[in-house]
Amino acid sequence: MRRVDVSITRLSRLLSLLLAVFSLWAGTARPLLAHAALRPNVLLVVMDDMGYGDLSCHGSPHVRTPHLDGLYASAMRLTDFHVAPMCSPTRGQLLTGLDAMRNGSTIVASSRMMVRADVPMAPALFAAAGYATGQFGKWHLGENHPHRPQDRGFQDCLWFPLQEISSLSDYWGNDYFDPVLRRGDGQPHQFTGYCTDIFFQEAIAWMQRQHQAEVPFLCYLPLNVCHGPQWAPRELREAIAREFRELSAGQIGYLAMLANADENVGRLEAFLAHTGLRENTVVVFLSDNGGYALVGRYNAGMRDGKSRLAEGGHRVPCFVRWPAGGIAGGRDVAGLTQVQDLLPTLLELCGVEAPAGTRFDGTSLAAPLRGQGDVPDRTLVVQYGVPQPFHMACVMRGRWRLLTDIKGLAAGEPELYNLAEDPLQKTNLIDTHPDMAHALRAAYDRWWAEVEPLTALRAATSLGHPDGGIVTLNCAQWRENALTSVVRLREGVKRRGVWDVEIIRDGMYEIALRRWPEEAGLALRAAAPAWTPRDTATPDHAGFPAGAALPIAGAQLRIGAEITTLPVAESDTAAVFRVQLHAGRTELEANFQDAAGKHLCPAYFVQVSVLSTRGNSQR
Repeated sequence: MRRVDVSITRLSRLLSLLLAVFSLWAGTARPLLAHAALRPNVLLVVMDDMGYGDLSCHGSPHVRTPHLDGLYASAMRLTDFHVAPMCSPTRGQLLTGLDAMRNGSTIVASSRMMVRADVPMAPALFAAAGYATGQFGKWHLGENHPHRPQDRGFQDCLWFPLQEISSLSDYWGNDYFDPVLRRGDGQPHQFTGYCTDIFFQEAIAWMQRQHQAEVPFLCYLPLNVCHGPQWAPRELREAIAREFRELSAGQIGYLAMLANADENVGRLEAFLAHTGLRENTVVVFLSDNGGYALVGRYNAGMRDGKSRLAEGGHRVPCFVRWPAGGIAGGRDVAGLTQVQDLLPTLLELCGVEAPAGTRFDGTSLAAPLRGQGDVPDRTLVVQYGVPQPFHMACVMRGRWRLLTDIKGLAAGEPELYNLAEDPLQKTNLIDTHPDMAHALRAAYDRWWAEVEPLTALRAATSLGHPDGGIVTLNCAQWRENALTSVVRLREGVKRRGVWDVEIIRDGMYEIALRRWPEEAGLALRAAAPAWTPRDTATPDHAGFPAGAALPIAGAQLRIGAEITTLPVAESDTAAVFRVQLHAGRTELEANFQDAAGKHLCPAYFVQVSVLSTRGNSQR
């Protein structure tokens, strides 16, 4: 009995000691947990092809955007904010903080669509700091390993390839209604509803889960609207058509897509307010380039739109709000800013440190957004497309612009404008202000000397990576001369191209050459039937015409210098090669021929899978 009493006493003392240690830990842990809870969430909303003038808060007489106007009224507005004039380069700059010519994503197709794999991206930086990371919508920075959103740091994602739903890279016959989309597992998933509604619903549900788990999040919500085709809910199209009878069918569809997006922004704002997330979430809203559908009717006093180097091509809205961080109140932030500034700004606001040696071309705007200083004076460059010196480029300093714009398919002669005196950029001052033109060109030349060596580095698609699954290459990813037109593909255009690929492991690979994607179920020689979108046909885009039948009799595969051929039967849907590949970087080309061996068309789609490997060759 005595021994038991002693044991109980010792146990009591031990429990008291443990309670004291726990109390001490809890007293120190609570501030740490409170600090973690104060880390702001980040929500990036990116509109597609919406111009600066396509908001009613910016004066458009054709647009009703009450919910975006509400965000405008509650946020800090960057009033001289610039992106690239096209989709992919802006997305690459946003997620890396680097100029397009430095990160590798310079154009909307080919291997130059992709950010190089060695360049760190925002989701990986935030995930390393304990953030949950999710992406919902248009990706447009690559479709295979290592360039998919799940490869670049997004733990959850819902996306589609290339520039639009129904594109050449997309699931065959896909539509804005009930679309087939991809998740992080790489598999196609069928959804019900309109695409924009789906992306907002999925993003909201994901943010709700992170909120309940008390995990800070980075939510990237890049929309595919208002990019064409202008397929939108019928009731919205009909309501807008009744109000604006002078607009074309395409313009009405554009406005209907925008109206639907605005309604979803209203749902998003209600969610943030209801859950209490509004105060401590950094909301950033922007567009990826200038507009296209309505710039001829209203463009906020700017010249041109999407793809152009005049102001209307790359100056876009950018609203930033974080009430708990003192960034709110509906005020303007003047000064020259650029999409590359957003990542370093968000990292500073969230207290996330990038690894030592990480470079950003952008500058943190945290202080100006908080009203603690002005945006610094600086010279910025906008450039996209095929990397060439001063080709499709604009140099900006204050209100001065030195640019080479597009004339047909080529860049024109240099133009110089002073926006303070000539906002519509009507009078070229290149001859009357040679000193300013020289100074801006000299600044550009210094910048180009830095980035030019990097432009020779091209992204490659991995073949044989354990996380890559079955890889589908398509002609939109060719190194040069990329093909993105579904109509030209259906016609059987004879264009040729090569893919840059990185063989990860030695092994036996199966390579299937296809004219049509596998899910189409069509024979190589067959003509694809015409296709019409569900419940959305408009005169400007009623779908795709029937394809052409081709007398394909043979297939040719070239990997590096090795060329292999196979005969093709009438009912074949693919020409299937089995080849031994060795680890390393190489190029792949695939074509179809007629019975005489004459080139007919490329294999627009190539599927690659691993049959067996030697594990010690993994790179």
